[in-house]
Amino acid sequence: MGTLSIPLFNLELQSGSSVDLEKASIVELPTRKRSVTFHAPKYELRMEERPNEEWRRSLDRALVIFKLFKDGIVLANEVVADSGQRDILPHYIPWTSSAAKRRIYSLSKEELPSFQGFWKDYQDIDPEDFSVSRFHIADYEPYLADRYVDHVMALECLLVPDGGQGEIGFKFACRGALLLSDEATVESRESTFRRFRVYYDTRSQIVHGDSGKKKVPRTPARWEEDLEPLRTHTRQTIRMFFEAGLLSETVDLRRKAIQRATVYDATPGRLEDAAKQISEERDAEVSC
Repeated sequence: MGTLSIPLFNLELQSGSSVDLEKASIVELPTRKRSVTFHAPKYELRMEERPNEEWRRSLDRALVIFKLFKDGIVLANEVVADSGQRDILPHYIPWTSSAAKRRIYSLSKEELPSFQGFWKDYQDIDPEDFSVSRFHIADYEPYLADRYVDHVMALECLLVPDGGQGEIGFKFACRGALLLSDEATVESRESTFRRFRVYYDTRSQIVHGDSGKKKVPRTPARWEEDLEPLRTHTRQTIRMFFEAGLLSETVDLRRKAIQRATVYDATPGRLEDAAKQISEERDAEVSC
């Protein structure tokens, strides 16, 4: 298999001109090498081509890893093969308000070791997993309300696998508070609960029509302000479930792990512990 090259249009490395990654590398480009779609990028990602995988899926996976590592977006919309063939995705444009500044995704010298380890751990994440794809594609939605809905859909997929039973909005907010609060205190969980309740209520107003009870924010600046914490919570939740091995698992296992992690012992890292315990119990039943 060959090598794929992905120009990274807004990446800045604060130390050195290259970064070695697992089966990939970030290299500095000569100033004369230009992209056909944007201004000349300073760096490009080079990664091994995967058998039977579309080039754009490799691009998606790389962009998802950057997004999950820290808040921010790496701008890239083309893949170049050794042969010179290109796969260009012109719709991969992160729409923002006219007042938004050009986004720079910067990796500091102190962050690089963590990013290298993160890349190794996440290199096989599935970009077509529903929650991951909603999180990823949301950044390219031209309408900010649609972006908002995408993030809530990603969260709901993970937090409410038992959506057909009980009141979804309450379970969504309660589980978000128990799993994602900054601190295991009543005040922190109440604050997170209220925020997640607003996420779900706003999503319902967008999808089903504004009932008039609450005003959905309409200005681009307000949408972007409201989207920032929502996107961060979506990123944190995907990381939590991926590290617990629950992204690609069955809905039933995810439901059991959430129940055990939130009902019995809602502490940091509990979701991963719960998933491991359930898997061990399942393996023991099979062996018997």
